[in-house]
Amino acid sequence: MPIERTPATEHPNPPVGWEIERDEEGSIIMDPDQVHIEVVSWRKVRYNTAGVDGRVDRIATLAGKKKTPLSDMFLSWHELADIKMLELKHPAFKDEREARMILEVNPRWKFVHHYEGRFGVTPFIELSAVNGDNQNNANDRYLTTAGKLPIRSVMIGPTPLGDEVIDATKEFLELNGYPDVDVSRSTIPFRS
Repeated sequence: MPIERTPATEHPNPPVGWEIERDEEGSIIMDPDQVHIEVVSWRKVRYNTAGVDGRVDRIATLAGKKKTPLSDMFLSWHELADIKMLELKHPAFKDEREARMILEVNPRWKFVHHYEGRFGVTPFIELSAVNGDNQNNANDRYLTTAGKLPIRSVMIGPTPLGDEVIDATKEFLELNGYPDVDVSRSTIPFRS
């Protein structure tokens, strides 16, 4: 489940247009600060990319249509036309046997963190396991504090670094409460 990055209930720096939408009677249609989380549970990544071009065309068509708050709420982006693009990966990586969990969080300001890397600023959501004390409202769909994930092994992807990356990863895990995790390296060659 996603972990809230702030306990605030309203956007700390709302942009222009960030406001509650009401109907003619004054009833709230859409509150941009209302927590709404959609979770697609763990799914195995598909490495067969046949037919992807057609799916991309359908996504482009759907993305070109006018969006409304109600359509956004009832037609979640990952459900549109049963397109599961986020579950696809190039066949060269099939040995990874990756699984992914797909989450849509609203409002983003309450959950999304950012880090600066060599490819620019990257958004991410911190996830954690439920430990019984850290669940919160919104149908218990998000957590207030991190619990310990059941990490059993770590596979380090292609890297130009030597075996020191294994030692550094083991040390990192040990210092964070995971002393007995199996750490290995991918055999996929690194290309810069």
